[in-house]
Amino acid sequence: YIIDEHLEKIKKSVKLEYDLYTKVYILLLMHYGMRSYDIVSLKHDCLLMSDKDGKFDLHYVDHKQKEKVVIPAITQYIAKSISSLMLLTNNLRTESGLPYVFLKKRRDGKVYVLKAYQKSMLESFVKKHNIVDSGGNFIKITSHMFRRTLATNMQSEGVSIDATQSILNHKHNRTTFKHYI
Repeated sequence: YIIDEHLEKIKKSVKLEYDLYTKVYILLLMHYGMRSYDIVSLKHDCLLMSDKDGKFDLHYVDHKQKEKVVIPAITQYIAKSISSLMLLTNNLRTESGLPYVFLKKRRDGKVYVLKAYQKSMLESFVKKHNIVDSGGNFIKITSHMFRRTLATNMQSEGVSIDATQSILNHKHNRTTFKHYI
């Protein structure tokens, strides 16, 4: 769980983040509680027009449930950030034939998909933006902490367990109760 004070610092810092990989990764963790593996597995066709005015739906496959998931009407800021990352990696998709958004090129010229767990990315983000605790130490965050934080905050705000379960894409609400609430 990420305490509110640290979460506020992360929210402010992600707006200033210039690395699109990091920005999109953290935004999706923070706002939608997506699993890290599902984020780096996003494909070039993950954004489709929503039936909501001018919004986009985010489409992906949940690797645990092996089912398609749609997050309806994502925020414009996040949709624009994902679109920018898609544009940035378009040539890498063309070159490699890989359909993914989170592509990079190694020094040897080989194109690869980012690893699911981005510990070093999160550590670099914290250090770059000087996100420290009250003792002046860099905070420790993991991708899964965002998921737990989202669930906890939803419950604190009175959101139904069914809605929280749905956002986290849990098949059974006992999973949500046991591990997240």
